[in-house]
Amino acid sequence: MKAKKILIFTCFILAFGGWNSLLADISDARNIVVHTIDNIYLDISTDYASEDALRTNVEQSVRRHLEPVLDFSRFTKLILASHWKKASVEQRDRFADILRTFLYRTLSKAIVEHKQIILSYQDDLVVLEPRPGRTEDRAIVSVVVENHSKGKITLDFRMGQKDGRWSAYDVIVQDVSFAINYRAILNSEIKKNGLDRVIESFTSTLQQ
Repeated sequence: MKAKKILIFTCFILAFGGWNSLLADISDARNIVVHTIDNIYLDISTDYASEDALRTNVEQSVRRHLEPVLDFSRFTKLILASHWKKASVEQRDRFADILRTFLYRTLSKAIVEHKQIILSYQDDLVVLEPRPGRTEDRAIVSVVVENHSKGKITLDFRMGQKDGRWSAYDVIVQDVSFAINYRAILNSEIKKNGLDRVIESFTSTLQQ
């Protein structure tokens, strides 16, 4: 009986210690999100001489701060889904580059157009403690914005760890996944016209 109690106590210590280690590890995922948001807020809060200067600096800020923390390869894989295996390395890389350009441009445009609104919610933005994902190398970091007219707006960043570093591979806005949403939009087009045609169409749209 004594040996059994010792065994149970040992297992409890190991499990509790392992859980604390996991929480400490995924806290790095939250730190990355907080650091990135703070840096972008710092850049856009600067007063610029003109609209063009603001646009240029916002585009540079978004690219500089998001490039290290977004996993576009994994983003691409999620969006292409079953088409991923059939795609060549070149097609995957081209699609990832287009996705990168699209995200940066869309976010930069939104920041420029709604700068004052975004800044006004800076004090109402809370980054919650991370939640463990399905595996030890995954986590979810939620950002909650208290919108006074529409209630709370929640953004969930799905994070993955690779080579000891966390990066985001999907964003869920009010329970709608960016990756799954675009997968649904593009899936039928890829089936109908092929991946190359979709990439060309996407590229043409971005050049307009």
